[in-house]
Amino acid sequence: MEVLKSCVLLNYSARQLSAVREISTLREGAKVEKKGVVLFNPKKLNPFQRLKREMFTCARKYGTKLEALGAWLVPLDRADAADEEFKRLVQQYEDAAVDFCAEYRDLVDAQCIAHPLDAEDIRGAAPADTAVREVLRASCVLYQLPEEIRETGLERELDSLPGQVASEMAQDLRDSLGSGHRYTRDTLNVIRRVAKKAGSFGFLHPSLAAVPGLVDGLLSRLPPDGPYRGEEALNIGVVIAFLQDPARLLAEGENLGEDLFVKATDLLPEQDEAHQGTEAPTPTEAVVVSIAEMASAVDMPERGPVDEEEDVDSWF
Repeated sequence: MEVLKSCVLLNYSARQLSAVREISTLREGAKVEKKGVVLFNPKKLNPFQRLKREMFTCARKYGTKLEALGAWLVPLDRADAADEEFKRLVQQYEDAAVDFCAEYRDLVDAQCIAHPLDAEDIRGAAPADTAVREVLRASCVLYQLPEEIRETGLERELDSLPGQVASEMAQDLRDSLGSGHRYTRDTLNVIRRVAKKAGSFGFLHPSLAAVPGLVDGLLSRLPPDGPYRGEEALNIGVVIAFLQDPARLLAEGENLGEDLFVKATDLLPEQDEAHQGTEAPTPTEAVVVSIAEMASAVDMPERGPVDEEEDVDSWF
């Protein structure tokens, strides 16, 4: 499998702890009652949830998901960068775990003070300090599969990778840019990041390999600072829309070039051949005719009640 020779596999783990435990109590009539007990302030787990999201973003930035193996496929030329970034995130996760464990008992005590009627249940349900530290762990490993692996199902999944990479790029743009149309340098940084991912997977499909050149063509038309308006904004929007359409990207990306971009002349109204070369009237030459004047100039049948105009949400 040539694809696997050009990539490494990345697996990461960020184990989470829950602030809620379910306990069971025996009531009258041998009836078992279950209820959830909050052990500590759940907001204290926010750093772990944030770092787990960052790990996913990092994996999507450098690789594409290979579902059959539950791993991310990362091109060899980006493996070192991915490894370095994941090591930083894993270390931050471990540091956060150490800080959390140092105050874990104090957090449980504070919850007992705030809810004295549940204090006994809270203390009984709270896991030991060593168990908490064992749960809050993160790891990452990069590796290559041995060449003798020849699974038919895996080969089929590898064949679908170009479409998957294009879909992940589109989703990354939607997640990072939202639905706004105000373009800044941050917008261009997101486009650069997506183009870099496409280029690194260029060996999968020629249209992916062509994306960095397309983005370079866009950047060459723009000044270094935003916000961008007019023709510049239109071209940014055109490229974003193109990259957010995986099917079109793979079908047309290889052959697209300057034709994708909007030119200043494209924004001018078209003229009839018979009127080409004639000068446009100046504002003082414009003729304004009112509805009343039009009505007096021609015989117009008497009209009935006027229907309300249809609502038009948007043309865009």
